[in-house]
Amino acid sequence: MSDTVPTAPELPAYGQLFALQGQVALVTGAYQGLGLEIARGLASFGAHVLLHCRTEQQATQAAAKLASEGLSVEPIAFDLADRAATQEGFRKIRERHGRLDVYVANAGTRNRSPLDEIDDDEFMRVQEVNVGAVFRTAKLAADLMAPTGKGRIIIISSLAGTLSGFRTAAYAASKGGVNALARSLAVELGGLGVRTNVVAPGPFATEINQSIAQSTHHELARAPLKRWGSPREIVGVCVFLASDASSFVTGQVINVDGGISATF
Repeated sequence: MSDTVPTAPELPAYGQLFALQGQVALVTGAYQGLGLEIARGLASFGAHVLLHCRTEQQATQAAAKLASEGLSVEPIAFDLADRAATQEGFRKIRERHGRLDVYVANAGTRNRSPLDEIDDDEFMRVQEVNVGAVFRTAKLAADLMAPTGKGRIIIISSLAGTLSGFRTAAYAASKGGVNALARSLAVELGGLGVRTNVVAPGPFATEINQSIAQSTHHELARAPLKRWGSPREIVGVCVFLASDASSFVTGQVINVDGGISATF
């Protein structure tokens, strides 16, 4: 083991700290919602973004939407539940680009059933998608990042990883697990120059949550900002974590929740 003490990286000028030009980024679950908005944000700051979806049709549609805005994107499709397909997907990234600078693990699933209606198989399915797939893809991403001595893994978790409520048993367990996984990744990959952090969103009014947002607005009365978040409001923290602006930040869970986690 070398006794050489690592030195701080040479950072760009302050005006360029958030720039992502020349970076290759992968965002999973990028068909709509937070995933699509994160991909749009990273591309807007200069990254070439691979938009992952489960199907070719979804990936092509998402990529066409952002390409029409003048952004540098491309589609990539594979099923994260299929281990062989996932490995093949990352092989294609290596073949096409030879590197990966930013990986945003956004894809996931949730179960809103009460505890007595969740059987063992469904509980484990949620863990497999939300923790197992992140574990596998983070390792594959790190393999692409390590040769460059620099990489950023950003895991999209949830406020449910630290706070819980009714009908969240399987989901909350998976998000608590992925938060812990991120800390371990930060420790083990830090020496390779790979930083790992978590973004934990609170209530966001995405397409899938619109009806819930309209019917439960009153439930946010105790939240400091007293409203649901707009998908665009997730972008700033993701660009920060993907860029040199966060060069000394790793192993952290950053809540983006309108202040809900600050209340009791």
